Amino acid sequence: MDLQHLIERAKEIILKDGEHPPILYAETKDGKINLFYFADFPDTTKEKQYTLFGLGRKYGIECPGSENKIAHLYFVVEAWMSTNRNYNRPSEDPNRKEALTILHLDVSTMKTTLDRAEMLRDGSGELVDLLTLEPMVKGVEDNLLPAFLAGTRSAKMSDAELMRKLTGQG
Repeated sequence: MDLQHLIERAKEIILKDGEHPPILYAETKDGKINLFYFADFPDTTKEKQYTLFGLGRKYGIECPGSENKIAHLYFVVEAWMSTNRNYNRPSEDPNRKEALTILHLDVSTMKTTLDRAEMLRDGSGELVDLLTLEPMVKGVEDNLLPAFLAGTRSAKMSDAELMRKLTGQG
């Protein structure tokens, strides 16, 4: 998948609709793309990880062998951003900015990169443009996309085996 094409498509969606739903793109080694739309995405990091793990497990069960076929994961989502280190979460910063973000995980290297575009609104709050920020940020610390992969790999286990593993009893 061409990352630049994905960025342009995301921009089209958000400028047309005024918002962008969270979307996970799973690209297989043979170039096929699986899309996962989220109508309601959780707020906390832990809940997001559980959601992506569960989705990955479901995908792995429905598509046996998928854990070895995924080449890239892309997650497009609106987010808050802040440069003020005094806040643990950007959403707490009164000077935060809205952004459209694209997380990309290259499964072969397990390296994550991040592309961002600031959302620019007019005085009435209407989205008018996106300002692409510095080129991608490399070496991003992220557990969301690896949670999806872990879910696909857990599909080989029964529910009971998974529970024993998760509770440290096996």
